Amino acid sequence: MEFSDRLSGWIGDGSNAFYSTLHMPPEGVDSSMAVVLCPPLGHEYVHSHRSYRHLAETLARAGIVTV
Repeated sequence: MEFSDRLSGWIGDGSNAFYSTLHMPPEGVDSSMAVVLCPPLGHEYVHSHRSYRHLAETLARAGIVTV
């Protein structure tokens, strides 16, 4: 199984900063689309984190840049 390249870090600065992970398609895959995933807050986030990560990796393997 081929995984996408990931780049994690903070976007913005100070109290307006938020943490994100950019999932890039594998080398040589056309990436003409992008998706921004917005997970839920609170305890729902804990229960959905793995599913969101798998979705982001699957979209990236399909050639869709995902944040």
